[in-house]
Amino acid sequence: VGDGQIVASADVFIVSAETDVKATASALAQALSDSTTGVAAAETITEAVAIGGEGVVEAAVQALAESILDANAQVSGEAIAYLSENGAAAAVSQALSLAAGKDSVAVAQSLGEAFVINGVSVAEVAAEAIKQDSSLAEAVAQGLAQAMTSNSEASGEAIATICAAGQTSAAASAIANAVNAKNTVAAIRGDYTSIRR
Repeated sequence: VGDGQIVASADVFIVSAETDVKATASALAQALSDSTTGVAAAETITEAVAIGGEGVVEAAVQALAESILDANAQVSGEAIAYLSENGAAAAVSQALSLAAGKDSVAVAQSLGEAFVINGVSVAEVAAEAIKQDSSLAEAVAQGLAQAMTSNSEASGEAIATICAAGQTSAAASAIANAVNAKNTVAAIRGDYTSIRR
């Protein structure tokens, strides 16, 4: 998607959001949740949020929250990572809080994917989101623990960023969750080995 198309799409999004926030959010959520259009939709949101008003931000927040709840974690994680890195951090923070109120597990899974894609940017947004809504801390910790079991470099950067932002308890919880998950896997393997013997 070229820059001209992004701006044109953003203009359409802005006009639509000013007319009907809910319908606009729903349409954009579908685009975000589709692996073939997700990145383009995230680009549109980024452009629109930069130049639009309150209705645009509200539609963007609702769209991302719906995507987190409805899409597979990898697709919504890509959207979170892109928006976090490209100037739509406030919308991401609000969307995480909105989605977590309905399904914190979905938020954790999406964050787990997002941390792997861009540990630093997503961690910065996650830390700020916790400041705004402390109930997000557990979902962030679970997502970070998930990332730790799949990508040590990205999750290490995320842990350092979250600690630097003052959210050390979330980082500590993530580490504990990851250790427990690995111990559980080891215990299951041990049981399986003893059964085979």
